[in-house]
This record gives sequence, structure tokens and C-alpha cells, in this order.
Amino acid sequence: DLFVKGVGGFQQPRLAKSSGATTLRTWSTNDALRVLDDAEEVGLSVVMGIYVTPVKGYEVNVYGERSSQRQLERLTKVRSDVRAIRNHPALLMWMVGNELTSGSQNTLANDIAWMHINDICRVVAEEDFGHHPIGSVVAASSSLEQTIDAVLLHAPLVQVLGVNAYHSMAGLPSRIVSAGWMLPVMITEYGPRLGSSRGAAQAPWGALIEPSTTEKKPLYAQMWQELLRDPEASSIVGTFPFSWGWKWQYTPTWLFAFNQWAPSNFTCTDRRPKVGGRPAFCAAPVEWSAIVDFVAEVYDGVYGRP
Repeated sequence: DLFVKGVGGFQQPRLAKSSGATTLRTWSTNDALRVLDDAEEVGLSVVMGIYVTPVKGYEVNVYGERSSQRQLERLTKVRSDVRAIRNHPALLMWMVGNELTSGSQNTLANDIAWMHINDICRVVAEEDFGHHPIGSVVAASSSLEQTIDAVLLHAPLVQVLGVNAYHSMAGLPSRIVSAGWMLPVMITEYGPRLGSSRGAAQAPWGALIEPSTTEKKPLYAQMWQELLRDPEASSIVGTFPFSWGWKWQYTPTWLFAFNQWAPSNFTCTDRRPKVGGRPAFCAAPVEWSAIVDFVAEVYDGVYGRP
């Protein structure tokens, strides 16, 4: 089975393995060796992210010209980072940048950014000797087709297109292929709606209302099945439900499988073994089951197989 059964994150690799995942995803090379070692220990691979500053908010001092000082510094760091981990057995591929031009209307800066991505891909290929595929991630937004045009024109060294999709994947593979992308595609993030601007419910006083667990889990399943029904579904070589980790985004559990707040702050039932007498994470029980149980089911074929 060559399909990459991923999870978007790198915490709890042993649980990811027991849930049927084959691959973790990172967004940067921070602590890369530890992540790779932890993955290897349980038989997982890693899609290693290489962080690149997004365009929006940095148009002038980073993307005002092709060879800004910060871009040159980034290439030097990338070369060093790749050398440090290129031979690790758990390394599956590189993913350069994440939604680099999302939200930016500055066409010139966007084009320069994709040229910079191509420069990074060249450095990675030089240092890695072409042993691992190189990709980059874009957003499944209304401007997806224009973004793919820019990648094809300015970043031809990108070999795998990662796409982050939220709330729906209906027609997504066909959109990607129709835009002219003929190489492999990974769905590098997918999950519920994000924020009021993307349709999430709001209380009368403006607070965002987190979807319930009974709403979340079927949505993950619906998105998966939308993917499988698409006539271009065979172009998708891997998926990464988001997120196999924790951070605060609207709430502690909106998109995240785990919850690192102290048990005194939340009512929790942690079903995992204790570490040092205390839970390794404090997981709100319903949110735990929404994401973690979905991963186990989807990679067991409950919702259909790619």
C-alpha cells in the first residue's frame, strides 16, 4: 500500500502508529532529529517541513526582491538543516513552506515568494542528492487555480503539491488537475470550518461556537468520502487529518486531538497510560474520540479505501 496514511502533527507517535497511521507531518525542522528518532522507534515515517516566512505582512522586507538578505540567510540554514537529517531512515520527504501566499494580494511578492521556494527546492535537491521527494503546500481557497499557475511557472522543482482543505473537499482533486497539476498531490491538512470568516457559528456577543463532537467526526468522514468520489481521486497519494497535536486556535480542542492544559483547568478522562503518575496529556474525552477515533477508523477502511 503506497498511500500515505498521515496525521498532521508529530505528538504521540506510538498512538498514531496504533491508530493505523504510517506518517507524521511537521511544519519546520525544529527538533527534527528527535521527531525522526521517535518516529523510527515505532515504525513511522516523517514528512519534514521546512519553514518559510509567509508573504502576507512581510512583502517589503522579505519579498521585495529576489535575493533579499533574509532569503539568502534562509538558504544557508536550509542547506545546514538538510545535511543534518538527510540520511535518517524515517525521513519520507520534504515539504517546503505552508500556504506561503495565502491571504496575500501582492502579485509581485507572491511571484518572488514562489521563486524563493524554487531556490530552496534546488538547495534541498543538491544536499539530499534527490533521494527524497520535495513538495510545497497551498490552501484550497478560491484562488487555488491561480496559485497552482504560479507554482508551475515559478517553482518547477516542486514535485508534490500539498493542499490544506477545511470543511469540504468536494471536487477538490478535479480542480487541482484541471488547473494543470499533473504530479502527485497530498491533502496535508483537513478538518472543520475555521473561524467566523469561514462560516463557523457565532454567539450573539461575537464569540465563536466550537462545533460539537457529533458534528466534527462526521465532517471528517464526509470530507474523506468526498475525496474518494472525485474522478481524479487517484492523484491523491496521502492525507493528513488536522491536527495530531495541540495548540490554542479559537479553543483548545477546535482542531486538535490533544489538550495540554493542566487537569485542574479542564474536566478530563484520559484513557492512555499515565507517565510518572500523571497523564501525558489532558484530553477532553469527547474531543479525543472525535479526532483520534476517526483516524483509527479511516485508516482501517471504515469510510472507504483510496
